[in-house]
Amino acid sequence: MHSRMDGPKTASEKTGRGRARVIGLGLDDSGGHVRFTSGDGFVLLGGSDAAHGEMQRQAGRIMAEAGRRGLCLERLTREQYETLVEIVNQVDR
Repeated sequence: MHSRMDGPKTASEKTGRGRARVIGLGLDDSGGHVRFTSGDGFVLLGGSDAAHGEMQRQAGRIMAEAGRRGLCLERLTREQYETLVEIVNQVDR
């Protein structure tokens, strides 16, 4: 029988924290408007209207793809997260 300890540790297991989040930070707004969006599993801050909107779309796609695959953000390995991002980016091409 294999235990969870046999595989790579997830971010929450390494830090002892139970919360994982996708964090987006936009630095391209010079108008002084502060944009903030949070949702289940993500926090987005800053950016121009266009950049913030793109961060919202990407975060939504990542969370949706994780859900379709039955994956929980708190339990993703780095490799699984990177795979989700690659899949989301391929859809945009």
